[in-house]
Amino acid sequence: MKFLGETLVQVSLLALLYVAGGSTAAWQPTLDCQTKCGNLTIEYPFGTSPGCYHDESFLITCNQTGTEQKPFLRKGNIEVINISLNGELRILMNSSRACYNKTGTLIDYQDHHIQLTHFALSIKNKITAVGCDSYVYLNNMGVRDSSTGCLSVCNSTPPNDGLCSGDGCCQTPIPIGTSYFAVKPYSFNNHTDVFQFNPCSYAFLVEDGSFNFSASKDLVNLRNTTRFPVVVDWSIGDRKCDQIDNNNSSCRENSICVNSTSGSGYTCECKKGFEGNPYLGCQDIDECSKDKHTCAKQEICHNNIGSFHCKKRQELSIIVLEKHFERNGGIMLRQLLSADSSNEIKIFIEEEIKIATNGYHESRMLGKGGQGIVYKGILSDNSEVAIKKSLPRIGDPSNAAHQQIGTQVAEFINEVIILSRITDTKVVKLIGCCLETEVPFLVYEFVSGGTLSDNLHGSKSGFFLQWKDRLRIATEIATTLASLHSAQVPIIHRDVKPTNILLDEELSVKVADFGASRIQLQNCLTTLEHHLRPKVTLRSSKFQLKLLAITTHVL
Repeated sequence: MKFLGETLVQVSLLALLYVAGGSTAAWQPTLDCQTKCGNLTIEYPFGTSPGCYHDESFLITCNQTGTEQKPFLRKGNIEVINISLNGELRILMNSSRACYNKTGTLIDYQDHHIQLTHFALSIKNKITAVGCDSYVYLNNMGVRDSSTGCLSVCNSTPPNDGLCSGDGCCQTPIPIGTSYFAVKPYSFNNHTDVFQFNPCSYAFLVEDGSFNFSASKDLVNLRNTTRFPVVVDWSIGDRKCDQIDNNNSSCRENSICVNSTSGSGYTCECKKGFEGNPYLGCQDIDECSKDKHTCAKQEICHNNIGSFHCKKRQELSIIVLEKHFERNGGIMLRQLLSADSSNEIKIFIEEEIKIATNGYHESRMLGKGGQGIVYKGILSDNSEVAIKKSLPRIGDPSNAAHQQIGTQVAEFINEVIILSRITDTKVVKLIGCCLETEVPFLVYEFVSGGTLSDNLHGSKSGFFLQWKDRLRIATEIATTLASLHSAQVPIIHRDVKPTNILLDEELSVKVADFGASRIQLQNCLTTLEHHLRPKVTLRSSKFQLKLLAITTHVL
């Protein structure tokens, strides 16, 4: 094989210097920037076109390779596999090799010289050599030249114990701030003594923990692996935080400047209590709604901008809330939900519900039916929800039919359990519930188009549903019910009617109100069997669906 000789592969990852200026700091990316290239998510300060990146140092070139897109750093040949806003990116870097024939003649050689401008190798990488007659140097060339490396020697194939400690494989840390370097493999005796099982020396950089040495596979051809993941530290500019002022900083609202630990420049990070992209502006974290607070059970969490505080509840109030929780089926619900670790239902406290509905103000009321009142709510993160208040009041002494209380509790818990298990997008999504009030509340997604009844006969009667829309709506309802019936745990709605069908802005169906539903689950049936109407079958839903079709004038 023809000797290739030592090749110089000099790839400039970043060639342009950044000088911070007032006009540059005030600049923001355009709204139509490409955010994906293959599997890579691209966020500012990186971008794929002018107007989308901080400067050309942060250019990502998205190339079509066969049937897929691949991202490369600047206009070079180094593939990017991940970008992190904490000042790191992961790339794929080529390995170096030196291969010999049985007489010790070098027949294949390749090493790599890499130059990083404003970027530097992370100390999360290791310089690695694989071989039984091998050693590697990493020559760091810059303001101060230095070298580091390791050696690996063995006279037979080492055990497959995964260790890279000098027996067939060695690793060593790299110096901080390495930005211009060469990775070169060497041999003591040109592999003449180990040629039969190891003809080559391999050298490469790799992210710590991303390479597991296998002697039987790696000493022959390194498993045909030519590229390894490497972590690179990136930063903004060439000045430290104390050398720039706020007007010239790239750190936006609610973020702070942090000096780069591996070279010149700085990065930005969100202040404590905020999240998002610090180069575009960070947003407040609502610790109370995301369960990121440390408030005790006896305390109420109140969100502040950038923080939260805990307020103690009155002792008498706590007792009352706990009684409400138990009376409203909280213990039953907690037991059922604890059996499903994937369930993400949020348990709201009373104050959150009160704030979301503006004190249950009449202007927030969306409707009132036989099973409750529905309010429009606005949570602390400004998301819109629908909040259902059950009627009549559970445990109310004025309720003459005492046996009906158990039915109401069972139907409420039944709806929670059913909705928590449904993933069909045509079914209203349950977000959470509140059991601390005299009557329980369900919190679910807000569907803006109103009920089918509203669109046919009620407040939206001025808008005429065309026949094709009625047919499509009826079809979507039928398809959704069929999906529920054929699920692994079949669900029969039992109360299909226009007021229980919601429509979004596109007039797409959302089936709601599962309070009277029957879920075919043994542990639920044993608890709720005596509360459910007799002879509930799939024919019940078919009959209700026919009535609904007549109502919508499809039949």
